[in-house]
Amino acid sequence: MKTIRGLKMKMWHILIILCVFAFSWIGNAYKLINSDFDSPLRAEFFHGVGLVIPPISIITVWVSEEKSTE
Repeated sequence: MKTIRGLKMKMWHILIILCVFAFSWIGNAYKLINSDFDSPLRAEFFHGVGLVIPPISIITVWVSEEKSTE
């Protein structure tokens, strides 16, 4: 019984990790689609990299476009 319980816990952990990857990838896609693509393209670059390399999307989804008051 202990091995079945351990297997269920591993499956839950894997499911949670996959959900985090999926939501961060979707968030990156949403932010990239809604970008203005004006110079500088810093945020757009990071969101694009997050789409191409999904594990990095967990970090790049938090990159925001900073508005300057010039």
